[in-house]
Order: sequence, then structure tokens, then C-alpha cells
Amino acid sequence: MRTASSLAALCAVANASSPVTRVVTLLNELKAKIEADGKGEQKIYDKFACWCEKTTARKAKDIADAKEHIEELSVEIQKRKGQLGSLTAELAQLKKDLASNKASQKEATSLRSKENAEYQQTKNEMEEAIGALEKAINALSGAGMPGAGSSLITKEAKQARIMDIAADLRGALEMAPRGIVTREQAASVRGFFANPGSFAQTAAGSKGVDSYAPASGEIVGILKDMFDTFTSNLETASATEAENLKIFEDLMAAKQKEESDLQSTLDKKEAENAEATTVEADSQQDREDTSAQLETDEVFFDETKKDCRQKADDWATRTRLRTEELAGIEKAVEILTSPEAQSAFEGATSTFVQVSEEATPAAARTRAYNALKKISRGNARLALLAARVATQTGWHFDKVIAQIDKMIVSLRKEEKEDLAAKENCDEMESKAKAKKADLQKEIDGYKNDIGKLTTNKQEAEASITATIDEIDAQKQMMEQALADRNAEHEKFVAALKDDEAAVALLGQAIEALAAYEKKNKDELSFAQKKEDPEQPEYTIDEDKAPDASFSHGKNHDTESKGIVGIIEMIKEDLENEIKQEKQKEADDQAEYDAQLADDKKTMKALEARKADLEEEVAELEEKIAATESDKKNTKNDKDAAQATLDKLKPSCDWVAQTFDKRRTNRATELESLMEAKAVLAGASEDGGEEGGAGDAFLQRRS
Repeated sequence: MRTASSLAALCAVANASSPVTRVVTLLNELKAKIEADGKGEQKIYDKFACWCEKTTARKAKDIADAKEHIEELSVEIQKRKGQLGSLTAELAQLKKDLASNKASQKEATSLRSKENAEYQQTKNEMEEAIGALEKAINALSGAGMPGAGSSLITKEAKQARIMDIAADLRGALEMAPRGIVTREQAASVRGFFANPGSFAQTAAGSKGVDSYAPASGEIVGILKDMFDTFTSNLETASATEAENLKIFEDLMAAKQKEESDLQSTLDKKEAENAEATTVEADSQQDREDTSAQLETDEVFFDETKKDCRQKADDWATRTRLRTEELAGIEKAVEILTSPEAQSAFEGATSTFVQVSEEATPAAARTRAYNALKKISRGNARLALLAARVATQTGWHFDKVIAQIDKMIVSLRKEEKEDLAAKENCDEMESKAKAKKADLQKEIDGYKNDIGKLTTNKQEAEASITATIDEIDAQKQMMEQALADRNAEHEKFVAALKDDEAAVALLGQAIEALAAYEKKNKDELSFAQKKEDPEQPEYTIDEDKAPDASFSHGKNHDTESKGIVGIIEMIKEDLENEIKQEKQKEADDQAEYDAQLADDKKTMKALEARKADLEEEVAELEEKIAATESDKKNTKNDKDAAQATLDKLKPSCDWVAQTFDKRRTNRATELESLMEAKAVLAGASEDGGEEGGAGDAFLQRRS
């Protein structure tokens, strides 16, 4: 019985084929197609795995960036809300200050208008009084002096003129400030008002013409004093008005500048408020959009990661199935070409196969030798086997065939080991790379966390520095306020001391002046009775030397009382000033105490804020240290994964680089071994047939 191997060899020699041969050929073609499909699908999976790696890495980065951006936006939103709260308070205060400024300007303008109206009224009245005094002085001073044409003026006309002057002077006397005229002088002037005619006497002139002379120069003197006082008061009032006007103009200029500054600041703050509102709204919208995109990216990332893992599992299953399929095909070929199957195939043959005369041991050795020599390059065992075939004699190649079978088994075992090694490398490298990528993602997350924590720590430290500066500024302000308060108090004490001393001195002066009159009351009363009421107490004439004779003690009683009155007025003003200063000191102290209480509250709040910030910095440092530790541990895990990859790299790289070549070489080697085995097996069986080598045909058994 011929085997399938010898049949295949004989068919090749005779250029004929059987159904079994065609099946074996189809199986080998199917195997080659499956292997080609495996290579193509390997490329497809490698491309998909590369996409998974890049896409998950990119999405992981997008997710980390989105979380960081959301955190930044949250900080920005919180910052803008705080800014808006502060700006709202500032805007309210600015509007309040601006309204207060305008109200102050309006009030100052109203007061200025009122002062000016009072000044204008006083000025007009004083000018009228001065005009009346000047007219009266000129008229009365010239009444006793002869003048050209005086004879033409009747006595009645002159008396009427004096009466008109007296009427004009009533208002001037009523406007006279206190102390300008004594009671006696005022009585004389009022007497003149009551009966102006009694102050004029008729006398015959040198030419027999009536002339008028003042009954006394006292009236003229009093009027001149009043004239001088009114003139001086008018000048003082005008100077005061000019000074008040300048003060008003300076105040209005300052208020208007303050208003301009407040309005400018208000416009700036309103612009800042509008900008902060816009930024806050944009940040809110950006955060919402980023959060929505983050949610989408996270879902996509999880689904992609799940799909990639599923695809990896599917690929592992497909690879296993393909390996099993190839093993099944190889097993089928092995069965179809095994010696046991040869007799069955021989019995099923329905035709004779003509064998050429070349089916001799030498020809079989030659074909087997050529098949083995073709694959023996670089392989000592195959070379030795080829040599044994070449030196073998006769038809029996059982030992050589046994060695070929061992080589075939070894090669198939080697095929399975290479495939298992490749699958093991692919699986271990895939797991190590996935673990490394996950650990790198964790490290990137730790880096982002550390960056944010460091930024928060720096911001907190900057806030601490700013708070310390505010505390120092608050302390300086409080110290300056205390120094100013002490200086004001010392100034108040000194002024109070001076004012009280002045009041005491004025009181002593009043007592001294009053003591003289009290002590000499009787004598002064007797001297007053002796005084001639018809004689003036003094005359006013700048060209006349004053009288050097002594008068009685009551002669200047009026002036003395006027001086006492002035001193009393000064003393009263000082006492009022003392009351006002004391009240002002009390108000200033109360204001300082209130401000001090507010400053202490502010200082306490600043100290509390500083303590909170320092605690926050400490907590952030702890978090940074913990995150750094986690990052270090994760990096160690990543380095371990990399070490695993590095450890796998030499062997797995060798497997990856040599797998296809070894598989191709192995397939070629197997094919040549099978061919050699078929040739040798066929030659051995032919040598055992009864017909011997000379039989030209093999007859099918019936």
C-alpha cells in the first residue's frame, strides 16, 4: 500500500494529481490565507490600539485642563463677586459723598448769599449814616462862620435845615455801635434831635446880618467820632466781606475740585463695576460651557477606554482562535500526509499511476537530498541529515524518516512556543503600557493639584503680606491719630489756661476800675454837682494844644464806664470762647474715642484675617507635601511598570522582530522536510514491492 506522501511524490513526478493531493494543497493555501489575514488584522489592531492610546491620553489631558480651567474660573468668579461687593459699597459711599459735597456747596452758597445780603444792607445803611454825619458835620461846623451870601438865607430856613439834619442823624445814632458815645453824649444828641432850634442862637453880625453859631462844640465832636467809627467799621466790614468772599471762593474751589475728583472716581468705579460684572457673567457662562464639555469628555473617555479594553479582549480571542484554526489545519495536513493514511488513500485509488523509470533509490535520494539541502543552510542538523540521505544506499530510509519526524515534531512545538511567547509579550506589554498610562495620568493630576495648591499658597502668602501692610498702616494711623489728639489736647489746655488767665486779669481790671468809683463815691458825687453843665468837657481842634489843667475825678466817668463795658464784653467773649473750646474738646475726644473703637475693631479683624491666612497656608503646605508624597509613590509605581517593560523589551523585541521570519522559515523547513519524508518513504515502500525496481506501473488493487 502506498502512503499519501509517496502518492504526492509520485504525483509530482508523474505530473498527475489526486483528490487528496488537491485537498492538501487547498489546506496549505487556506493556511497561507489565514496567516495573511492574521498579518492584515494585526496591522488593523495595531492602528486601533495606537488610536486608543493617543485618544485616551488626549482626552485625559482635556479633562485635566477642563478641571483646572473650571477651578480657575471658580476662583475668578469668587474674586469678581468680592470685587463687586466692594465696588457696590464704594459706589454707594461715593454717591453719598458726592451728594454731601453738592449739599455743602449749596449750603455754602446760600450762607454766602445771606452774608453778602447782610453786608450790602449794612453797607448801604452805614453809607447813608456816614453821608448824613458828613452832611451834619459840614453844616454844623460852618453854621457859626460868616460866608458869602449868608444874608440871603433867612433864620427860618437855616433852622429848617438844622431840623432836617437832625432828622437824618436819628438813624445814625441808632446804628452807632455800643461804647462809641456815652450816655451823656447820647442824651445831648437826642436833645439836639428833640429841639434843634435851641442849639442855635441869633446874634447881630458885624454888618447887622443874623448868623448862627452852635450852642456847643460837643455835638460836632460827637458826630465826628461817630463819623470816624462808622468809616472805620465800614472799612472793617468791607475787609471782612472781602475776606469772607475769598474764603468762600477758596472753599468752593476746594469743593468743586473735590466734586470733580469724586465724580472722576465714581466714573472709574462704575466702569470697573461694569467690567467686573461682564467678566463675572462671562466666567459663569464659560464655566457652564466647560462643565458641560467636561461631562461629555468624561463620558467619552470612559466609553472609549471600555471599548478599547473590549477590543483588546476581542483581539486576544481572535488571535487564539486563529492559532487554534491554524493548528487544526496543520493537524489535518499531518493526518492526510501521515503513513497510516497512505494505505487508505491507496485503496481508494481507481486509476493506475504510471511511474517512470526514474523512480529508483538513487533518484529518491537525489530529490530528498535536494529538498533537505535547500533548507539546511545555517542548520547543522539538517545539513547532517542531508549528508546521511546522500550517502544512504538501498531502499530503506527508516532511520532518516524517523529523524525527519522528530524534526517536524520539534518544529511544530517550536511554532506553538513562539506563538505563545508572542501572545504573552503582547498581553504583558499591553497591560504594562496601560498601567503606565494610567499612572502617568495620576501623576499629571498630582502635578495639576500641586500647581493649584502652590498658586493658592502664593496668593494666601501675598494676602498675608498685604494684611501685614494694612496692619502696619493701621497702627501708624492710630499712632498718628493719638499724637494728633494729644497735640490738640495740649493746645487746648494751653489755650484754656491763657483764656482763663485773661478772664481773671480782666476781672481784676474791672474790679480795680469799679473800686475807684466805689471808694470815692461821695466825693465824685459832690464834684459832679459843681460841674457846669453849660461847659463842654472837651473841644476837638487838631491845631490847638490840649489843656494841661487837672479836672475833677468824675470828669472821665463816661469814658471809664465805656472802657469797663468793653472789658466786660471782652471778658464775656472769652468766657463764651472757653465754653465753646471745652465743648469742642469734649466733642473731639468723643470723636477720637469712637474712631479709636472702630480702629481697634479693624485691627482685630485684620489680625483675625492674618491668622486665618496663616492657617490656610499651613494647611496648603500639608496638602502639597501629601500630594508630593502621593506623586512620588505613583512615580515609583510608574517606574516599576517601565522596569517591567524594559525587562520584557529584549525578549519581546526579539520575538516581534523574528516571529514572522522564523514562522516563514519554519514553514519552508516543514514543507521541505515533508517533501523529503514523502520521497524517502515512497522510495522505501517501492523497494519492498515484488516487482522490484523494474516494474513500470503500479496496479490498483481490486
